Amino acid sequence: MIKKTEIALVLLALLSLVLRVSSVPGSEWFSTAAFGLLALFYLVFAGLRFDTSSGLPDTLSPLSRQREQAFRRFLAIAGGVVFGIALIGILFVLNYWRLAAFFWCLGMFFTVPVGALSLGKHLLQPSPFYKALAIRAGLLLLTGIGLVAAQM
Repeated sequence: MIKKTEIALVLLALLSLVLRVSSVPGSEWFSTAAFGLLALFYLVFAGLRFDTSSGLPDTLSPLSRQREQAFRRFLAIAGGVVFGIALIGILFVLNYWRLAAFFWCLGMFFTVPVGALSLGKHLLQPSPFYKALAIRAGLLLLTGIGLVAAQM
C-alpha cells in the first residue's frame, strides 16, 4: 500500500513539474500540493516505507543483527527527514519563494551523506534497503541540481 502511494505521489510531483516548467496557469498551486504531499509522506512514513528487516544475512549474531536493524532504522528516518527537506527546497526553487536557495542547499547538502552511506553499505553488503535509499537519494540530487541548472 505504501509503495503504491509513493508511486502515485511521485507521478503527481512529476506532472506538476512538467506543468510548472511549461508555465501552465495555476500550476503553482498544483506543484505546491504535489511536492508538499510527497515531502509529508517521506517525513511521516519514512520508517514504514523502507523495510529495515529485509535482506539481513542469516550469519549475523543476535547483537550484530540488532545493531544493523538500529542503523537501518536510523538511516530510514534520517533519509525521510532529509528527503522531505530536499523536496521542500525544490518546491521553493520552483515557486521562486524567499529562502529558496537556503532550503535547496540544505536539502542537497544532507542528501549526499544519506546517499553515500546507503551506497557504501550496499556495496559492502548488498541489500534492497540500501539500494532503494541510494536510488532515491541519487534521483533527488539529479532532480534538484538539474532544476536549478535549468533555471540559470
